[in-house]
Amino acid sequence: MLNLRLLWAFFKIGLFSIGGGLATLPYLFELCNQHFHLTKSRLIDMIAISQCTPGPVGINMATYVGMDNGGVIMAVLTSLALILPSFIIIVLIAKGLKKFENNQFIQKLFNILRPCAIGFMIAAYLNIVKVGITSYLDIFIVIGLVILYIKKPMHPLFFLSIAGVIGILISR
Repeated sequence: MLNLRLLWAFFKIGLFSIGGGLATLPYLFELCNQHFHLTKSRLIDMIAISQCTPGPVGINMATYVGMDNGGVIMAVLTSLALILPSFIIIVLIAKGLKKFENNQFIQKLFNILRPCAIGFMIAAYLNIVKVGITSYLDIFIVIGLVILYIKKPMHPLFFLSIAGVIGILISR
C-alpha cells in the first residue's frame, strides 16, 4: 500500500535538510517517532550500511526506509520524494541565478544557512553517539580507532572495516 505520509515526510526532509545527506539525520531520527517501522537502533544500522554503500547517505536512507515500508516501489518513491524538492529549487535558482548573483540579501541568506547546516550535522552525530555507543567498550573502540587514524592516516573504509569486524566479533 502506498504510504503517502511517508512520501510527504521524505519530501519535507528533502525540502528542509540543507547541508547534504548527513543533515537529513535529525529528521530521520524524528521519523522513528512516527511509527514507520523504524527504531533508533535500526536507523543506526541503516546509517552504518549507507556509509559503506555507494551514493549519498540521504538517498540510501530514503531507499532503505521505503523498502522496509513497502518494497521496491516504495523505495523508489521515497528516494524520488527526497530529491524532488532539491530538483525543483535548483531549476528555479538556475533560472534566476545571474539576476541575483550580487544581491546582498541572497549572500546574507547563505551566511545564515551554513551554520544551520553545521548545527544539523552536529545534532545528527550526537544522536548517533547517544544510540550507537552503549558501553565503555564502544568508547574504547572509538578512541582506539581515532588514535590509530591520527598515527597512521589511511582510507576511512579501512577503519570502517575494522570497526565492522570488531562489532561482529563482540556481538557474538
